[in-house]
Amino acid sequence: MNCIRNFLSRSNRGFLARFVSATLVVIFSLTSCTLWPILTTVVVSKPESENSSSLFLLLLAQGSSSSDSTNGTSTSSPGQVTCAATGCSLFLTPVSNGNFGGVSGADTSCAAQAAVIGAPGNTTGYKAFLMAEDGTRSLTTSWVLYPNANYYSIENSNLLISTTDANGQFAATLTNEITPSAGLAYTGIDTSGVTWIPRTGQSCVNAGASWTSTSAGVTGWVANPNSPGIEIGGAGTLTCATAASIYCVQR
Repeated sequence: MNCIRNFLSRSNRGFLARFVSATLVVIFSLTSCTLWPILTTVVVSKPESENSSSLFLLLLAQGSSSSDSTNGTSTSSPGQVTCAATGCSLFLTPVSNGNFGGVSGADTSCAAQAAVIGAPGNTTGYKAFLMAEDGTRSLTTSWVLYPNANYYSIENSNLLISTTDANGQFAATLTNEITPSAGLAYTGIDTSGVTWIPRTGQSCVNAGASWTSTSAGVTGWVANPNSPGIEIGGAGTLTCATAASIYCVQR
């Protein structure tokens, strides 16, 4: 019994604490190469007189906090900032026929034109505000208007056009017209119902792909950006050989 008391004397307790700490370091080093330099420094610089339990808790805390970094995940990364909170911009492209190279080609044209005019925000993020009956763009697929967001027209002195609803649709009556002068824009959007849908048979379809035709025998549904009630759709059709603008919106 005296031998045990002697072994657990103050000096031997310090030795025992260092032994336990070193053992824990070996265990942790086998599971985390990143922690090895940190833990080694902690043990070497640890004063002999400090309570060994503090060191033990520190090692456990270091091991716990490393779990996110070792599996490649991050819980603190901020979300991407968009214009949804501050207001988004809209403009019209120069006119062209109904072959935009599909929805993706129309998006590319919008991004390119946004850079040309110096549109607000990240110009590479501008997208074509239209629908496609081939399924590549609708309210439920690759939609470009944020819900509950304000949209402003570059074409009309940055005046408010409308605030979108929870589905990402403009109000039936816009606050201000999109442009101060008349014109036509391909949209392919049927606004006759409560929910916007792609206009059937009127998105310049070629070989099953929307917005890829220049045929005079194929049509595209258009809007008039300066005429109340038909700024988004409802202005009739144009043959896909006819030149018109498209709307581009900030993302």
